[in-house]
Amino acid sequence: MGLLGRALDRYRAMADAQRAKTDPGDAVDLAPGLADLLDSDSPVARRDAAEGLSRIAEEYPDAVADHVDALAARIPDQEPTVQYFAETPVSYVQTHVAVAISRTATERPRAVEPAVSECADLLGHADPGARHNAAVVLAELAREAPETVHPAADSLAAALRDDDANIRRAAARAFGHLLREDPGDALAYRDPLVAALDDPEAAVREEAAEAIGRLSETDPDAAVDLADALVDALDDESGEVRGSAARALGRIARVDVDAVADATDALAATLTDEVRDAGRGAGSAVERIAQEDADALGTVRDLDPLFAALDAEYLIARRGASVALVALAESDPTVGEGRVDALVAALDDESQAVRFNATRVLTELGTTDPDALVPRVDAFAALLDDEDPGVRACGAEALGVVGETRPDAVRGEVDALAGLLGDSDAGARGHAARALGRIGDERALDALRARRGGESNDRVQTLLDEAVETIEAGPDATFDPPERS
Repeated sequence: MGLLGRALDRYRAMADAQRAKTDPGDAVDLAPGLADLLDSDSPVARRDAAEGLSRIAEEYPDAVADHVDALAARIPDQEPTVQYFAETPVSYVQTHVAVAISRTATERPRAVEPAVSECADLLGHADPGARHNAAVVLAELAREAPETVHPAADSLAAALRDDDANIRRAAARAFGHLLREDPGDALAYRDPLVAALDDPEAAVREEAAEAIGRLSETDPDAAVDLADALVDALDDESGEVRGSAARALGRIARVDVDAVADATDALAATLTDEVRDAGRGAGSAVERIAQEDADALGTVRDLDPLFAALDAEYLIARRGASVALVALAESDPTVGEGRVDALVAALDDESQAVRFNATRVLTELGTTDPDALVPRVDAFAALLDDEDPGVRACGAEALGVVGETRPDAVRGEVDALAGLLGDSDAGARGHAARALGRIGDERALDALRARRGGESNDRVQTLLDEAVETIEAGPDATFDPPERS
C-alpha cells in the first residue's frame, strides 16, 4: 500500500472511530469496515479502527463478535511510537484490541475463544512485547468474563515466571480477576502465586497478594492455604504490597478466622501502617479475630501496637484495635494498666464504636484498680452527654465502677447520673440506675423513686428497685441486682 492508500485508511478509520465515539449505535454498521482496517499498513489506521470497535463493543458487543478473529490477529501489534510502560512497549492498537475483545466477552464469551487461544500461544513467544500484549488482553478478559480465560490458566502460571516484570505483573493481575469469579482448580497455582509474593518487582508482588485475596472470596479453602505467605508479605518494603496482603488477610479472616489467628502480632503491628490499605486490612482482620476467636489474642506478645492504633489515621484500624482490646480486657482486666491516657484519649474518637470500646476497657480496669480511673472521672461524666446511647451507658457504668469503692470521687456526678434516668434509651437508664446503686448517695433517692413510677422496662425497673433498697439500707449495704435471666 502506498502513501495515498495509508492516508486514506487513516482518514477513514479516524472518521469511523469518531462516529463510534459519538454514537455507537449509529456506528454498528461500520464494524465490518473497521475490522478490515485492522489489517491496514498504517498503524494509526489500525489504532483508530481498534478504538472504534472497542466503542461499539461497549454497548453492542454482538456487533463485534463476528470480528474477534480480526481483533485477535492484532494482539501482537506493537506501534513503536507509544509506550505505556518503561520496559515493554504497548501500542494503542493492542490497548483498544484488548478492550474490544473483553467487552465482547461480557455478552458473547464463546466468541472470544479464538483470542484466548491466540493469547495463550503468544505467552510463549520469543518477543517480550508480544508476550506482554497477550498477558494484558487476558487480564482484561479475566476482568470482564473470567470463565473465558480458564483455558489459558496454565500459560498464565508460566508467565508468572517470565523474565519481564511487566509480563509477570499482567499475568498476576489476570489471575486476580480469574480467581475472584471462578477459581477452578486454584490450588494447582499455589506455587507460582506464592513465588510471585517474593518477586523482585513490587508491582508483581502487589498483584499476587491481591489475586490471593480475591481468591478468598470464592474459594476460602484455597486462600486459607496461602495465608502464611500473606502474613510474611506484611513485612514487605513496599507499602502497596503490605496493603494488598493486609486487605487479603482481612478477607480471609471473614471466611476462616482460624487461618489468620496465629498472625495476631504481625497484624497488630500493621494497624499503624502509614499505607491506608495496610492499616485498614489489618484492622478488619484483627476485629474479626477478636469477634470470632478471642482466645487467639492471648498470643499477642506486644500490646503497644494495639494501644498505638487507637490513634491511627484510619477508622477500621482504630476500631479493630479497640475491639481486640475489649476481648483481651474481658479475660484480663489489667490490660489497660498503664495505658489509661491512650484509652481516655480514645473517648473523644469520632467513632461511636471506638468510644464505646475504650470505655469498656477502662471499666474492666476499674474492677481491679478503681483508683486508676479516679483522675478521669470528668472524662466519664462527659460521656453521659454522648450522642450514642451505648456510649452514655458505658460512661455511667464506668462512674459506677469507680463510685463503688470511691464514692467521694464521683459525688459531683450524682446529679448527672440522676438526669440520665430519664434517657430515651433503656440501656442508658439501666446503667444509670446501676451506677447510682453502687455509689449509694442518698441525694439520688428522689430521682430513683420518681423513675420507679413511670418505668416501662422490666429490667430497668429491677435495677431501680435494687438501687433504692440499697441506698435506703445504709452505707454498709451492697448493691447486688439479680443477673439478667
